[in-house]
Order: sequence, then C-alpha cells, then structure tokens
Amino acid sequence: MWTFTTSLRKWVKLRLRALDRAAEFLGVMRRDERVLIPGHRIYEYWDDKSKRDLLLRYARDDVVSTYGLAEKLLPFAIQLSSISGLPLDQVGASSVGARVEWMIFYEAVKRGELAPNREERPYETYKGAVVLEPRPGLHEDIAVIDFSSMYPSIMMKYNVSPDTLVIGDCNDCYVAPENNYRFRKTPEGLYPGLLRVLVESRRKVRELMKNYPENSPDWVLLNERQRALKVMANAMYGYCGWLGARWYRREVAEAVTAWGRNLLKTVIEKARSLGLPIIYGDTDSLFVKNIGDKVDALINYINNELGFDVKVDKVYRRVLFTEAKKRYVGLTIDGEVDIVGFEAVRGDWAEVAKDVQENVAEIVLKTGDVGKAVAYVKSIIDKLKAFQFDIDDVIIWKTLDKSLNEYKVLTPHVAAAKQLIEAGYKVGKGDMVGYVIVKGGGAKLAYKVKPYILIKDIREIDVDYYIEKQVIPAAMRILEVLGVKESQLMEGKAGKSILDFFQ
Repeated sequence: MWTFTTSLRKWVKLRLRALDRAAEFLGVMRRDERVLIPGHRIYEYWDDKSKRDLLLRYARDDVVSTYGLAEKLLPFAIQLSSISGLPLDQVGASSVGARVEWMIFYEAVKRGELAPNREERPYETYKGAVVLEPRPGLHEDIAVIDFSSMYPSIMMKYNVSPDTLVIGDCNDCYVAPENNYRFRKTPEGLYPGLLRVLVESRRKVRELMKNYPENSPDWVLLNERQRALKVMANAMYGYCGWLGARWYRREVAEAVTAWGRNLLKTVIEKARSLGLPIIYGDTDSLFVKNIGDKVDALINYINNELGFDVKVDKVYRRVLFTEAKKRYVGLTIDGEVDIVGFEAVRGDWAEVAKDVQENVAEIVLKTGDVGKAVAYVKSIIDKLKAFQFDIDDVIIWKTLDKSLNEYKVLTPHVAAAKQLIEAGYKVGKGDMVGYVIVKGGGAKLAYKVKPYILIKDIREIDVDYYIEKQVIPAAMRILEVLGVKESQLMEGKAGKSILDFFQ
C-alpha cells in the first residue's frame, strides 16, 4: 500500500511530516491525546523495560491513527483507482498526469485507437488564464463566483481534442478566439467524449445519493465516487498541456485557455455594466462585492446566456489581499480561515513561522485588532528568546530530490543529510531531511544547520535566525498590507493601521 504521507501531500494541503500530524489534521487523533516518541529514540524505550509499556501505547496509537486515516482515505482512493484504471497500490503515489493517461488508455481501446508513443519534447510555454491585479487591503462581505469545471466545459462545448484539431481551412469548425485554432464540430473527439462520460456519470451518482441518508455507508461510497469523477474530469485540461502526455497538442491547451480568457473577460464586462465591484479574479473565479441582486443577475447571465454553470462558491466576511496575485487570506461566514499563496501552506518553513502566520491571519480577520496581532507576534518572539518552545516547532523539512553526489551546491538540507550519514544514518534520494539552524558556523546557512535528531540541548538553536528570517517575515506578509512596520514587532509599538478605521 502507498504511504499515507505521499497520498496526503498530493490530495490535501497539509503541513505534514509524520503520522501523528496527519491524524491530527484530519481529525483522527489529537497529538495531545496520544503518546509521542521521536523515531530516533524508539530503541531507548525498548531497551529500558520500565518504558516498554509506553512504547506499546505509542505503537497502539500509531495503529489507531493509521486505521482512522485509512477509513478517511481508502474510499476515495478506491474510487480513484476504479476510474483511472491504476492499481490501488499505485494510484496514490502516481502523478495526476499518469492517472489521466491510464484512464484515456481505456477509452482509446474502446474506440479502437492506438496510443501514441511517448515523446521527448522541448519545454514550451503558452498564454495562460486571466489573473486580475487584486485590490490590496482588507475587504468586507465578498462573494466568490466560481465556474463549475470551466475548462472541461469549454472542451466539451467546442469539441476541443487532439483528434478534432484541423490545420488549415474548415467550413464547419469551432474557432478559438485570439489564436484561431479550429476544431471539427463532429464527430465528438476523444477528450470531450471522455469528459462527457465523467460528467454524466457524476450527475447520475449524485442523483443516487439522494436515496440514502447522509453519512450512511452507501451515501459515503457514492460521495467518494462523485468526488473522484470530479477530480479526474478537472485534471483533463492539465493533462492536455502536459509535455509528457502521449495525447499532447499544444494547440489544444492554447485554445482552451483562449476560450477561458474570453469567457472571463466577457463576464467581467457584464459585472461592470451591472455596477458590481470586482475585487479580484483568477482563472475560473471572481471575487465581487456581495450585493445580492447584482450577484444574482450576473449568475443568471452566465448560466442562461453564456451557457456555463456558475454558483457562489463561498462568501467571505473579510478577505485580505496583498499586492501579489494568488495571495490572500479570508474569513468565511462559517468562521473558517482560508490562506492562499502564503508560507502557511508551504513545506519549507518551520512550524513556528507557519503557526504565526495562520494565527495572525485569524486574529486580524476575526477581531480586526491589529494591536492584538502585533502583541501575539511579540509573545512568540519572547518565547523563542527564552527557549520556551518544542524542537518540532523549529524543524525545517526538505526532500532530497536526487542523490547527494548529484548536488553541485551545498544547500542546508544537503549539509544536514551529510551530517546524518557521518553519524551512521542511511539517507538517500527521496528521503525527507529535518534540520534546525544552530548558533555559529559561519555566514553561509549550510554551515549553520544540524539534523534535529543530533540536537542535545535546545539552546544550541539560533533563535535570532528564527525570529528574523522566519517569524517576522511570515507575519509581515499579512501585517505589512495593514500598515504595520517590522520595527513594531521588535519594539512593540503598535501604532495605527488601516484596520483602526474599521472599528
């Protein structure tokens, strides 16, 4: 069976490094409810008979966590395996492209088509989706209008597929805007035909779900089925633009994005004509002021006149945009905090920095009190200076994506891996290396790292590095937009920010 960490990293936005954290994230078992033993110290609990009972409880908690994760993951994985045709032990670790390609293999066989050979292709780019410049700052009562499977809908509506592409003149073709690529209207192409099967199958499954009580075994099974069908359908566009795809045509990917840009621009013009303020837009969604009648009018226009299915995906009580695209934090009307494009969903920052950023976002969005957010950051800085933290909070994780002898530059995780090897540990390509930054060593960061399992005293850790290079930058990604200066976090002078005007 594939590893849970591989599957979870691919399917869920997780800050995941271990079974216990995965179980906590997915609500299986809280870390403060279970026995925690560092992996490199397990032998101590076996050698010391007085600790063996604790080791047994640790093993039991691992089993319970694994079983709980299986209950949550396996139903979806089984359906994904069924739809893609990949064996269950491979579907979790495989790439999205591989899943789609296996699914296409089966459809091609049904049509009597031979699969093209895989080719080595030079890297090439094409014009992507529309991404509007955000309005930096804090916005209240924002609705997110989301297109339901925009790209699959375009591919079906205009019969976009490698086998329907016409080079040259065509009297009965759909013509893509901007690039004028032509696609035969009939017969139905490989991509649209497969998409139609996926979409229709999902519709039928969702109808069947109405016959069963929510969360009953049958309902859960069908829900995972419809989720897997949706995931596979939405992955089709990505596959058609993947250079490694057997059924690859650049023109197909370019045409789909051209129709997508044209659609979104049309919708934006309509929104403006309705007097509906647009805060941000990205690919297949628009962030607009939640003005009920105008939002309804725009949705009706898209559904009825343009022929595309849209809905209000969520409503934010507050949402904060920086000047960068694809980067915002929002508080939904259900009280959930969404963090998009910030360090909190990246894996190469220490937990302390991620926690600070998430908590700062939550404080700002829920209370509107910038002074409270600044005070919180200062309290974390004080705890770091006093060494009042767990080593797990400052570990930085990085994967070795190639053999150590292939690295031409000594990066921090490579330096840490070499130290582990010197200490007798086996480390190689594909392994995740956990290290911390320690005092001394020199100017280059690679000379200041140490594998966390080799740390004997927490006071070895360079807390100034974590304060200056992790905690403060992570907090400032959010607070800077609100007028907070870095010196305020160090000196505690909250001052005034634009949030004060919302009080």
